[in-house]
Amino acid sequence: MTLVYIYGVTAGLAFGISVALLFTIWLVKKSNDIGDSKGQFNDFSEYLDVICDDDDLRQVY
Repeated sequence: MTLVYIYGVTAGLAFGISVALLFTIWLVKKSNDIGDSKGQFNDFSEYLDVICDDDDLRQVY
């Protein structure tokens, strides 16, 4: 029974790490698509222009 528990925890950890890794890769690709050719923003306001299209939300920053 202990062996089943160890395998379950190991499989769960491996699955969790792989999902986190895929999400991180997706996030990096998404930010590269939004940014300029270098994949970076010139300043933070340019990033906010893309993320916050709503003017009311923009006034918070």
